[in-house]
Amino acid sequence: MSRFSRIRNAKTYSEALVKLQAWEDERYNRLNNGVGTRGPRPPQTELALTPFGLELDAGEKALSRAASTGWTALSASVGTRASTTLTGAVKLNGYKPARLVAFFRTGGGTAATSEITGMKYLKYAGARHSVPFGASTATEREYDAFQTISAAIRAGGPNRTVSYSPEVFRAV
Repeated sequence: MSRFSRIRNAKTYSEALVKLQAWEDERYNRLNNGVGTRGPRPPQTELALTPFGLELDAGEKALSRAASTGWTALSASVGTRASTTLTGAVKLNGYKPARLVAFFRTGGGTAATSEITGMKYLKYAGARHSVPFGASTATEREYDAFQTISAAIRAGGPNRTVSYSPEVFRAV
């Protein structure tokens, strides 16, 4: 990549930016016109977990949910950082647990064209699963937990990618 490569590509990206902005301008109408057209949510599994940045009473856990297929695929890797044993689990208003997303790619990529920008990209087939997770010990840090879970998922086979979003507390 040369020093001015992004500037040289500006024409390509400016056309894509115009298309993206038009798509965003129409987004409100698309979202409101498509309400209820995708069918019901998949079955959910309720989970109990210990937040990283919030101290709870003894025996108390935070209540969260994951799609049952995601929990089935990732529960062994998550281990004790989330549990289906709901004893002491309570819904915490304003709390959004840390969540990891794992993509299990099958096969190679196929060339596709973005419906939004018109640019070409590689599209991969596979399954995406998402589950919340918490601390397994009182001193475990969030990113360390993610690294441990991520290593376990990637050790399960090739072509697996893992990302996460950190937990969030909002004042209610």
